[in-house]
Amino acid sequence: MLLRQRIDVARAELAQADHNAAMIVAALAVGVSVALTGLLGGGVDAGEFTGPQWVLWIAGGMCAAVAVVAAVVAVWPTQSVREEVLRHVSVGAAPVDAVLARVEEEARGGIRAVADELLDVRRTIARKHRAMKLAMLAGGGAAAALALAAFGAV
Repeated sequence: MLLRQRIDVARAELAQADHNAAMIVAALAVGVSVALTGLLGGGVDAGEFTGPQWVLWIAGGMCAAVAVVAAVVAVWPTQSVREEVLRHVSVGAAPVDAVLARVEEEARGGIRAVADELLDVRRTIARKHRAMKLAMLAGGGAAAALALAAFGAV
């Protein structure tokens, strides 16, 4: 079935987006560690900053916070648990006639359910990509602003 193949491709793309988001989180963690090491290790003395350096320092910190939040949003669970899945799992000891009626109903609405699933996966992928773009932009802004503030190139 063509829709099922498209869902398989979309799920592979979703897995790749999850991997990319995890890599962004790792890169941000390294960047934050470097900044904190410089600050706590005495390589950067924030007490000697001039006015413009303070502005850059604060802007860099805010960009770093936005980057971390956006990266976490990109890694957040891939899809919500849908009620249909819960209904399939909780069939349990239901009478056979009720289960067969449910299977028959699912078969009639199967194409619509598959199309809805494909749309849901596509929306999740788009949300992840938007969050990753924001995380990368904010992370780059944070790195530039913090470096300029720390090295006094204002």
